[in-house]
Amino acid sequence: MKIRKPCSLKSVNLSSVDAIFCDIDGTIADGNGVIPLEVIDRLKEIKNHVRFYLISGRYPGAIKPISERLELTTPLIALNGALVVEQSGNVLHEALLPNDLALKVAAELTYNHPDVGLIIYTSTDWLTLTPNNNYVINEQEIVQGKAKPISSISELSSQPIIKLLFLAKPETIQHLELYVSENYPEFGSIISKPYFLELLSPFVNKGRALYEVAEENNICLERAMCIGDGVADLPMFDIAYFKVAPENADPSVKKVANIIVPSVNDGGIKELIDHLLATK
Repeated sequence: MKIRKPCSLKSVNLSSVDAIFCDIDGTIADGNGVIPLEVIDRLKEIKNHVRFYLISGRYPGAIKPISERLELTTPLIALNGALVVEQSGNVLHEALLPNDLALKVAAELTYNHPDVGLIIYTSTDWLTLTPNNNYVINEQEIVQGKAKPISSISELSSQPIIKLLFLAKPETIQHLELYVSENYPEFGSIISKPYFLELLSPFVNKGRALYEVAEENNICLERAMCIGDGVADLPMFDIAYFKVAPENADPSVKKVANIIVPSVNDGGIKELIDHLLATK
């Protein structure tokens, strides 16, 4: 389903929106993972008028503190749609990777590329084989959490793995993505940031998760709004009627958005929510 009908912020009012699906990093949180207090306040208010969902590449433990600050009761859509959990932690949906194959590619890529960082996500935790990698350290600082260090891939032989995240300089990430796509078609891969390569179950993405959550909760897609800034958000833009991107978004995202708001650093989402609340 693809809706490309143009609209503008002025043409949208609160009565035309039933649900908002909102990315976190680069959308409501800046590059350091900070969400301004005024944005928190506006989001706490808007969730009293429409259903508000956080949908992120983060694992649930890194979404939950934000959800609690916003006083949300809606499920958390995590790992770019591969995992949906209730606030209690009860799993509603998960798309697991084949364990043996996931461990094989994780071991192979980290062995052949010692400079590459690796984070492994399960339904309840995130772990790293490379705790001293600078990219891994930076990611922990952004999400304000710490991945559990492991000493060997074999420690995960009985773990249900949902996502592998490889972190490295952009040229290395491009090389790894090409290698995986040619040799491991069993994975769905996405370069969600220039230095991130995510491996997920095929066909898993934020758009599919949005569609499933909307269907299960009787949300009309023509009354659904998505907000995002990166390529991992593009599948949402194929599903929701209102497609919002901040000015700092990837060009490919702004190209398909029908509402552009100021950069995350300039209070873009606050402006959006202020407008919606003014029309209630």
